[in-house]
Amino acid sequence: MEHEKKVRQFFDVPVNYLNQSFGIRIRAELVRDMIGVPVGKSILDVGCGNGAISRQFIERNKITFLDISPNMIEETKRYIDDKNRSNATFLVGSYNETQIPGKFDYVLLIGVLAHVSSVPDCLRRTVSLINDDGYAVIQFSDYNHWLVRRRISKATKYNYALNRLAYNELKAIIYACGLEVVNEVRYSYLLPGMGRFPDWVLYKYSRLFLRSRFLSRHGTDLMWLLRKRA
Repeated sequence: MEHEKKVRQFFDVPVNYLNQSFGIRIRAELVRDMIGVPVGKSILDVGCGNGAISRQFIERNKITFLDISPNMIEETKRYIDDKNRSNATFLVGSYNETQIPGKFDYVLLIGVLAHVSSVPDCLRRTVSLINDDGYAVIQFSDYNHWLVRRRISKATKYNYALNRLAYNELKAIIYACGLEVVNEVRYSYLLPGMGRFPDWVLYKYSRLFLRSRFLSRHGTDLMWLLRKRA
């Protein structure tokens, strides 16, 4: 599909995603807060990038890294040492079209839904890949927030339209696809121009914002823990 071709072209240049690491570090910490420290579980990391979100669990779990970009998968492989290589499976392709064997205890879609061709199709695929007692973790930017609307209006670098993911609308889609939200964290409030700050400053600022119950209520981004509806 033309949309997926454009997504692959963008992420085939790793610096487009990896130029600032503070956001990836925050997301990795949030995922750990959401699912704890799993042992003996199977994890599917969709749109894995350089694998930083899920490879923190690689020593004691089986992880399947999936990305539409071959270059991103090569980045992920660089960080998996020989002793943990047997716990890793690497797949290149789109989420909806790639053959993914088995089911998983956790499916991670961190920063993915903004880029897929169909959000409902993506979520239905997720339902089919989660064990009955398994979970999905998704991360997205709430289009209801003025900063997100501004950010998307300025996002010309992608060469394709980002999905506009408003809180209540996405929750309704999730419910219709057979999932429900069981935990939620709201975070991040980067004002225009803050992207020019050093990475370590943005990380400390983001941590401070996240850990403040008052400040985080005004955040632009959310992470949801999902499970299948009974």
